Amino acid sequence: MRAFISINSPANISIDFNELAGVKFKAVDNKNIHLTLKFLGEITPKDAEEISNALNFIENGKKFKISLKGISAFPNENYIRVLWIGVAEGNKELCELQKMTDTALKFKFPNEKDFVPHLTIARLKYANNKASLKTFIEKYKNFEFLEFTAEKVSLMKSELRKEGPIYSEIKNFLLKN
Repeated sequence: MRAFISINSPANISIDFNELAGVKFKAVDNKNIHLTLKFLGEITPKDAEEISNALNFIENGKKFKISLKGISAFPNENYIRVLWIGVAEGNKELCELQKMTDTALKFKFPNEKDFVPHLTIARLKYANNKASLKTFIEKYKNFEFLEFTAEKVSLMKSELRKEGPIYSEIKNFLLKN
């Protein structure tokens, strides 16, 4: 099974993608928007159990506030393949949690290289109209989307289907007050 570790968004994020004329893209379904701490790839049920045991340290962590602000792009704004929402408040806590996750899982998975806390909102195939794409990014550059409290971290399973991925929680790790 394909798996990842995330903090899931508790609310819908509404973005008017109609402004992206001439851009072929696939928006991420609202119910699938999340902050990925670590993508694991293919794992076995035994791996899931070992990963769950290694992540038990998370339950000693404290809840923290996350505010989502601004749209940006990967790999860069001249060659865009992914549109994402950034993290303002909570960025430091997410980076620390991600590093601790890497340390806990070093027995099986390599460390992330350049972790940037974000929520992927769309994947682009190609853009005939790069001007509309740049205008779109500029319009939302400082937009404040929502704030929420990170209350749990989830080990998630991803089933790839033609109509889009189906995510389900394997195990969650509750953060304390």
